[in-house]
Amino acid sequence: SKEFGIGFAPSGFFGGRITVPIYNHRNELVGWTGRATKEDQNAKYKNSADSSVFQKKTLVFNEPRGLEAARESGSLIFVEGHLDVVSMWQAGIRNVVAMQGTGAPEKYVLERLARSVKNFVLCFDGDAGGRKAAEQFISVGGPMAIAGQVNINVVSLPEKSDPDEVIRSGGDLYNYIASAPSWLDWTIDTWA
Repeated sequence: SKEFGIGFAPSGFFGGRITVPIYNHRNELVGWTGRATKEDQNAKYKNSADSSVFQKKTLVFNEPRGLEAARESGSLIFVEGHLDVVSMWQAGIRNVVAMQGTGAPEKYVLERLARSVKNFVLCFDGDAGGRKAAEQFISVGGPMAIAGQVNINVVSLPEKSDPDEVIRSGGDLYNYIASAPSWLDWTIDTWA
């Protein structure tokens, strides 16, 4: 997809990987992520080395464009993978971003996003990893929601599928997103 500047590295640090340029919230290019194309590559994702400009915890993939679309639509959708962002973008869902690091997001990053949009929708993979990612997001975002700073809804995708697979199999991702329960209901259902 030319909008995202996606390429392929035949050799070097990202050899044999799909390369995705990473921009910060000021739309400055700060690094790259390389996604494995073969099963035997030791890590699914490889990132530029952490530096003063490339800090995974502070970066949100597609933030400037995702927020622009979110201001129009009224909500911002979070997914796990960069390629989920790309495939949703191509399917016309543009108010979408991905966290760059695994683990709980930094509170100040969520506060930065909340200055533009108050409604957050988590659309993570329908597996244990996706549930864990949602729980980690809620560990930081939940207190913000209780304080009235944001609203958080959590999409439950079919078991073992991700947003890209739902789109490619002709599923109605909009419907999953529109019917997503609040984080509180989701938490109760998950624990029940």
